[in-house]
Amino acid sequence: MSTLLSSLVTSSSNNVQGDSQSPTAIGAGGLSNTIKNSLRSRPNLRTNIGSSDLDLILNLLTKTGDAAIQHDAATMLGILCNEVHPDEIIAKVCTALLSVLSFSSINVMVRNEILNVLMDVYGDDELYAKVFEPKDVLGHFQQSLP
Repeated sequence: MSTLLSSLVTSSSNNVQGDSQSPTAIGAGGLSNTIKNSLRSRPNLRTNIGSSDLDLILNLLTKTGDAAIQHDAATMLGILCNEVHPDEIIAKVCTALLSVLSFSSINVMVRNEILNVLMDVYGDDELYAKVFEPKDVLGHFQQSLP
């Protein structure tokens, strides 16, 4: 199990009596909400994100099809992208965000959160310019507008 998930499962089992908070019992929606809230309230977790944790969050965003889970995943990515990361990581996150943004049936709340995250990530014009232009982030913004 990944670092973040291990921390959350341990934390949940220490704070909740009974088996109702096991990863299986929580389900994907409860797990995504738990991770999102933990990242918000426990900044130390943000530095413990491993590759498998990032892959989990990206899969929640791109493969679930559940608007609440996708929204939570986009929010998690926004929280994590407040830290400076290598361009490769930002490119991976950007690709996932842009792929979901291009879905024709995307939920308006999910679209809004993805646009917010992209604006936060690329708010500093110089920081991730090597990712912004090749990924045509501005073009995706323009295409997503009605």
